[in-house]
Amino acid sequence: MAGWCWWHGWTAARSARCSWSARRLRSPRSAGIFRGCPRLDHLEVPGPFQGRGIGTALIGAAEGTARQLGHERIALGVGIDNPKARRLYERLGYADWGHGTVVGSWVEYPDDGPPVTLSEVCDMLVKRL
Repeated sequence: MAGWCWWHGWTAARSARCSWSARRLRSPRSAGIFRGCPRLDHLEVPGPFQGRGIGTALIGAAEGTARQLGHERIALGVGIDNPKARRLYERLGYADWGHGTVVGSWVEYPDDGPPVTLSEVCDMLVKRL
């Protein structure tokens, strides 16, 4: 797993994590299709920092790392309720994988309570490198 973060003062303006398996996707078909394919995970730009090229730069860094490691494609999931992010990914060359939606899940660790498991319905997008 590799990670990148862009900082503005003491605030993380964007972070991206690249994982190398699909084990967190609740779909056997996606796990098989993406086996060995790096997947960008947890891509987020807070509102005040959007539109500054931060996301594009971090995605480019992740793609460069994947290329250096010999990968021929890279994948990411985008929430079905996030058309703005999907437009960015499509502008960068990502295309729908053609096998329907998947459910992605993750665990968040709040400062004031126990861990919480969250999930989101996503479209999977793939790009040839």
